[in-house]
Amino acid sequence: MRLKKSGLCAALCGIVLLTGCVSPLANKSADQAVRKIMLQNWNSKGYNIDADIGFDELNVAEVDKAKEDGGQLEQAAASAADQIARSMRLNVRAALDVPGGKLELIPALRLERRNLLTSVQLPLQFHAKDLSLLVDPSAAYLFVPEMQAYEGKFLRVRLPQRVADNFPLQAMYQAMPKLLDEAYAKVDKQAFSFQPLDSRAAELGARYRLRIAMNRAQENQMASHIIAGLIQVARQEAARKPQIKPGPLGSESLLQLIDSLIKASEANPLNSSTVSDLYVSRGGDLLAIRQTIRFDSPRFRGQAHADIRYSNQGKPVFAFQPAEADILDLERLDKPEWLKSLGLALHALNQAPAAAQ
Repeated sequence: MRLKKSGLCAALCGIVLLTGCVSPLANKSADQAVRKIMLQNWNSKGYNIDADIGFDELNVAEVDKAKEDGGQLEQAAASAADQIARSMRLNVRAALDVPGGKLELIPALRLERRNLLTSVQLPLQFHAKDLSLLVDPSAAYLFVPEMQAYEGKFLRVRLPQRVADNFPLQAMYQAMPKLLDEAYAKVDKQAFSFQPLDSRAAELGARYRLRIAMNRAQENQMASHIIAGLIQVARQEAARKPQIKPGPLGSESLLQLIDSLIKASEANPLNSSTVSDLYVSRGGDLLAIRQTIRFDSPRFRGQAHADIRYSNQGKPVFAFQPAEADILDLERLDKPEWLKSLGLALHALNQAPAAAQ
């Protein structure tokens, strides 16, 4: 009898352990799985990203015409432009710390040929708590010799407080999970599918591979829904906080501008589609995204790719940790002539508007 009880306990413990190992994506349809993955990724405390973006194929109508009908010099120039475009790569390394409100971006533009390699990068750090941007000016040394005076330092640009008050970033960030989920829910379910695991999945240790195939209209529909929701948040915050003033420098005005640009772009005769393969762990963590973007218009056509890899989930690693002594505030520096206008503009934005007469 005691032996039977021991066996029963072992069986129950086994069931509990197995239940704890069930994937959060189990028994979900492809669209439901994608929504779960995106929400889990958005709610993460942070991670690192390494992205590679470039053209696989690019044909520009004017270049093609020059190749066919132009003179020898025009053909050579057209061929060089074509080769350069295909050889350009944008690599972006990023680190996001959500609780700390810090985002680091290190974009690097690379030109790579069999016998040529050149690149330029511009490290940036955005701090949400004081809406400041740190910039490493070393990338500009060749073009702006005056910047060498700040070697080893980061320049800090703060968004003027009068403008910062009009951007309720925290409220917008908190609203994003719901808006993101609603936006994906509006997309035709046929756009989502489970795919067989491939060599990339094996390399990443992925348990799932899901595909999202959307055209330009679907992408614009998602973007418009999210922007409309953020505009509503901005209005609610403005009604709740009297210090938020509507105007051209406010978040609502900026979002409305973006929305109008999206709507205006719909008149552009550009056909495009994006196929995104999501590589996901058993626990629902996003490990990588591989995108293929195809585009076709009367002026250009081609294909681009974006390979994005996530790492250090919950424990992002930052390439730069500048101390306060390594940071110089732009508005306090003696500036070369070309920077003085920027300093004056920032100073003017930080002033309270004149009282109406």
